[in-house]
Amino acid sequence: MSLDILMQQGNQPPEWRMCFEDDGYYWYLYPYFEATAKTCGQLIDLYGDAEFHVAKGLPQLKANVEKALADAKKLPSLHAVHTGTQIKPVREELYEHLEKGKLLALTGKFLSLINEAADCDGYLICQGD
Repeated sequence: MSLDILMQQGNQPPEWRMCFEDDGYYWYLYPYFEATAKTCGQLIDLYGDAEFHVAKGLPQLKANVEKALADAKKLPSLHAVHTGTQIKPVREELYEHLEKGKLLALTGKFLSLINEAADCDGYLICQGD
């Protein structure tokens, strides 16, 4: 399952720009997505849709992704992130190890896309499965 990120400029059709997978990199960013949702009501979720514009949530998303990037820079080269809980056959907390370089690249790419949308008065459209 993936979460597609599209950008729409003016009356042009939305254009696919990147995606998040259901993996540790997405789950690292999820608390920052939740913080954004608390301020603007839009959650970047693997199963839902969200839309961001300069007048509707994009500044809050940018601030939270900037914080995620700054926090990621402080992490060790390998970092474990909680990705879920297995219930059966035995209850077990699941973790995935992230590579700092890949996390910085993915988060930086998303921040660049946010900045591009803000600069052109465009929309970021997030489409979950």
